[in-house]
Amino acid sequence: MTAARLAPELPKGVVLEHRSFFAVRNALATAGLDWIDWRDGDRSLIGMAGFHIGGIWWTTQGFAAGVTNVVMREFTTAGAVELIRTLGVTTRVHGAGATRAARSSAASCANASGRATSAGVS
Repeated sequence: MTAARLAPELPKGVVLEHRSFFAVRNALATAGLDWIDWRDGDRSLIGMAGFHIGGIWWTTQGFAAGVTNVVMREFTTAGAVELIRTLGVTTRVHGAGATRAARSSAASCANASGRATSAGVS
């Protein structure tokens, strides 16, 4: 992977094997650890681009855990609050800027279960 400031003429990406998305999950399970506290009935809000490793990784972990993934086409705080309220979203992932915006609307983002988990990725 390259940084634009170091090599602006080179591609900015890396090829990841599909198994890499599950290697961490499998290692944690083997060690008896549950890093992401998935629960039956969870609905996970995906407010990150699918080409970002954080968005892809969180989505695949949700699929592997059997939870419902709710994917936003484009993140907006108002849109996220609406989805949390109407669809009963219990956990979410989004970029750092969205995390700051969501914190300012935290009271609006409370869900029926009282559980508010979030993973912000920069």
